[in-house]
Amino acid sequence: MAPSLLSGVLLAWGIAQVALGVFFALVYVWGRREADYLLFGLMCFSLALTSGGMAMGTLPNTTESWLLASKLGHAGAIAAPVFNLHFALRYRSQAVSQKLMPWFYAAAVLFELANAFDHWWVPGSVQFSTPRVFGAAVIHGSGRPTPIAFVYYATTACQLVASQVLFFRAYRGGSREALVALAGGLFVCVAGANDIGWVTGLLEDSVFLQPHAFMLYAFAVASTLVMRYGLTAGELVVANTMLRHTAEELRVSHAELLEVQSTLETKEQLAAVGELAASIAHEVRNPLAIIGNAVAGLRRADVGSPDQRLLLDIVDEEAARLNQLVTDLLRFARPAKLSPTEVDLAELLQSMTRKDGGGGELDVRMADEHMRIVADAALLRVAVGNLVDNARQATAPGERVTVTVDTVTERGKTFGRIEIRDAGPGMAEEVLARACDPFFTTRPSGTGLGLSIVQRIVRAHGGRLELESGPETGTVARVLVPKEGPQSRSSHPPSSSLEGRRAAS
Repeated sequence: MAPSLLSGVLLAWGIAQVALGVFFALVYVWGRREADYLLFGLMCFSLALTSGGMAMGTLPNTTESWLLASKLGHAGAIAAPVFNLHFALRYRSQAVSQKLMPWFYAAAVLFELANAFDHWWVPGSVQFSTPRVFGAAVIHGSGRPTPIAFVYYATTACQLVASQVLFFRAYRGGSREALVALAGGLFVCVAGANDIGWVTGLLEDSVFLQPHAFMLYAFAVASTLVMRYGLTAGELVVANTMLRHTAEELRVSHAELLEVQSTLETKEQLAAVGELAASIAHEVRNPLAIIGNAVAGLRRADVGSPDQRLLLDIVDEEAARLNQLVTDLLRFARPAKLSPTEVDLAELLQSMTRKDGGGGELDVRMADEHMRIVADAALLRVAVGNLVDNARQATAPGERVTVTVDTVTERGKTFGRIEIRDAGPGMAEEVLARACDPFFTTRPSGTGLGLSIVQRIVRAHGGRLELESGPETGTVARVLVPKEGPQSRSSHPPSSSLEGRRAAS
């Protein structure tokens, strides 16, 4: 084999390795974006540099030209094993590669510096021989490595063995495609040992094998990557099929749950109707009994005028109580049909200030004297009026009920906020927890529907009612209503950690 032919073969392998490197680099840039492809592409470029140096080394004219070829070949040979080890580490365990690889790359940089600054061969040790390769004499140069070079050769041998161990462990771990890379790596290990012995003069009558072995390794690894991601694609297809099947099962389960939910809602509605009927019967029975007793007293012949007036006042009072109960019940049961208009909150609260409700005095504080919101004026007056009446009744004469009006922004939406704070005895935690329950009241003359009506009206406006109270700390009620008016049913009331809070202030 003529030296020029051997050099041409090595150069051809170098060009092929560059082409492989470009291919894997483009796959990384345009497609997969996975470091495996980039690392293998960099390894191809490094081996192309090594092949180029080997091609130059087969045609040396002087010691200087051989040293230049050696420097070029070793520059690629130092980098290639590191990229190969990084590739194998990522193939086996990415977490391990992140911890170990900085040390290997640092060592590679030190070896590259030693090679670049002529610390690779013992000065004056380069010599030439003319071994016969395939029957033809070739000029071959070799030298005596420095201690740094010996460390590199030992490190490279360990890196090649470590890569093979990693591929073997990946194969044993279930990655069957790693067997192909393992087989290709064996050729690289054998070729690496041959080339190290050849360039250091330990072997005679040999030839550089690394470029040839690497091409086998390259095709093996390429096949491994294709097989690996082919298997991944197959697993994704299976997973997609399973997800579709699971989604269909969930759809059927959802339909069944909707049916069960509908049945439960019907039963809950029937139970609520029964509870409501029992509560109404209880609330109506007492006034009716009092009215019955008063009528029986009026029928007595010996009843005097003062007693008649007293009995008639009792009948009138209980009839008014029944009328209030029916009014509250209708407000509670009837769907809230809104007629939104622009409401002046200052004017609305001034009308309540003039109202004589007994108890504490009303102190209104407006952040803006001309604050307006879009709401149903009549329903909003009922809701705020109920809260103000509750606060006044809970506050002793001479004390103040403070009403604060301002705006608050949540999730890019502005709300008008009306806060009613009383100086009453407050509510215990168990009472606060049931404050909005229909027909629950702690007052002898109350119907227990006031806060329930307020909550329904506020929710119909797309807002919320917040309550805070505790024993001896008074009660704070907040009404938040969208300033721009109630939205469609698809717009949910704003969420807050305060909504429906049942904790003492």
